[in-house]
This record gives sequence, C-alpha cells and structure tokens, in this order.
Amino acid sequence: MILNTKTLTPSQLEIINLLLSGALAPQMGFSSRADVLSVQQYSRLTNGQLAALPLALPLTPAEKQTAQLSGRIALTDSDDRVIAEVQVTELYRLPSEALEAVKFFEPNITSDYWFAAGSIQAVKPILHARFKSSRASVKDLKHYFKNQRWQHIVAVQAKPTLNTVDAQHACEWLFANHRGGLLIQTVADESSEYFSEQVHAVRDQIRCSAARAVKLTLLPVIHHLSTQQEALLHAIICRNSGVTALVINADTPASTKQWLQRHRDELDLELLIAKRSTQRATHQQPQFAALQQVA
Repeated sequence: MILNTKTLTPSQLEIINLLLSGALAPQMGFSSRADVLSVQQYSRLTNGQLAALPLALPLTPAEKQTAQLSGRIALTDSDDRVIAEVQVTELYRLPSEALEAVKFFEPNITSDYWFAAGSIQAVKPILHARFKSSRASVKDLKHYFKNQRWQHIVAVQAKPTLNTVDAQHACEWLFANHRGGLLIQTVADESSEYFSEQVHAVRDQIRCSAARAVKLTLLPVIHHLSTQQEALLHAIICRNSGVTALVINADTPASTKQWLQRHRDELDLELLIAKRSTQRATHQQPQFAALQQVA
C-alpha cells in the first residue's frame, strides 16, 4: 500500500515540534472539522477545553486521494527524513470563511485543499543546527524545574527583544515569592539572518538577582495569528511547561489582557500584567540592580 508522504516547511516543522512535545496539550494531534471550527470561533475544542490553534493538516487533492487509500501520512523534512506519522481518522473540507484561520500552518491555502484529522506519532527528532541547548521540550523543562526544586517559576516572553518593564515585573514577583526560577521564552525566526544575534542579545539582556537561575528556551515565530491567539498560545505552553506565573507583555492590547484574566483559573497561571512605561526608572531597588538592557 502506498504511504502518502508530505514534506513540511521549516515553519511547519516548528509547529509539529510543539505538538509532539506536548506544548499544545490538550491538542495532541490534528483536529477534526468540528474542533477546527470550534477553536476558530471560540478558542475552545468541542469538549470545552481552551486551545489556541485550529490545527488541521492541509492536503492537496492528490495527497488526499493517497491518504484516503492508506489511512496514513508520513511527515518529512527537506532531507526526506520521516519526522512523524499521522493516522488519519477524518478527511474534510473547510468553509471558505474558515480558511484564513489555518493560514498559520499553510499560508498558501486555497479552496481546493482538503484537511486531515488524526493522531500523530514521532518517528525521528527534528534537527536544529543552532542553539540545541535552548530548545527544551515541555517535558525537559518540567524535569529541570523539578531538579532545581523550584516552587515558583515565572515566564517572560522576548519577541524579538526583552522588554525591560516585563523583566523587572518578573523580578519583583520572584522577590515577593521567596525567589525561584525565571524562564525567558525567546520568539525567534530561525530563517532570519539576525537569528543568532537576537538569541545572544536576549541571553545577555537580563540579570535578575531575585532569580535563583535564568532559563532560556526558544519558541518559533508563528505568523497569521491574532494577538489573542498568540497570547493564549504562550500561556498554554507555559502552563504545560510547569510555569506558575506569566508576565503579560506591556504592549499587549488591553482587550487581550482582560480576556486572558477572565480565563486565568482555567489556565492555572498567575497572570502578571506589566504596565507600559515610556521611560526607564533612574533609581532601582537593590534586588534589581543587576537588571540590564542591551544597547
């Protein structure tokens, strides 16, 4: 029987990497038509659980025909390495008004595409040439936090640089909570010529004496997401990683902050709303004296 093979772009591979690592839980595979439409409209699966991405696997008509015969789809990288295999449970089309919502995975989607739902199983690890130590899965992060015996972990997002206001807010929270760990989630585009410079800059950007340690992890840039989707996605990844508090970026729109606050109990996170500042404070408390911003 012919096994359908679908080659993924680097951007698609990054999303698959999140899915396989459990970062997107409760989403553990490609969603049914009903779930895709529900997430698009309500940011929830049909079972009521919060989800940020209407995760559908797009197929051309030819790929759909092969998948219909075999019931399986092998996902490969550009070197033809099979990264994962999908066991197809449903093949469907989406209404035209829903196609915009799945462009985060396939920006060139057209009305003749089909979509597949099904469980996904890892076959080989996705290879990264740079910053391998900063590409921790949620399982790796949970294990690291447990070994550090941290009860309090606060996460801050750097996209593409770290906002000093956000970082200081995280340090204040750690100081008030008898210290703990600081997780910096750097949203970086590996295809950018400035990728290495960005990651190095973020590494050098923060010094927080209130943190027992600072852990850096890389998240991919995912395009075609609304501000609310992006914020929810970040929160879900943090929750699944074992984070206990999350700093909401100072530049996040007020409506998105309010939406997240209404769902904080479901997210099981303490949400820290950083206030936008037009200038940097001239006086710092001792525990923030080492907080620095790269010029």
